[in-house]
Amino acid sequence: MTQEDLQRKYNLLALYVLRMRSYQMKYYKYKAAKDNKNMLRYQAKVDKMLANDVKVKESKQLELI
Repeated sequence: MTQEDLQRKYNLLALYVLRMRSYQMKYYKYKAAKDNKNMLRYQAKVDKMLANDVKVKESKQLELI
């Protein structure tokens, strides 16, 4: 993965986290179901990106035993 790809991936992750936190704050302030739904949607996207990164790291590690 090139530096440019990593930067793009990082920017997308940052965008998802910012949107997720924005909807979280709106939800906790107004208790609107729409904000909760959007928050959970972005939370799932963030979790999916992080899970994919963990899988890649684990697959690249050498077996120690």
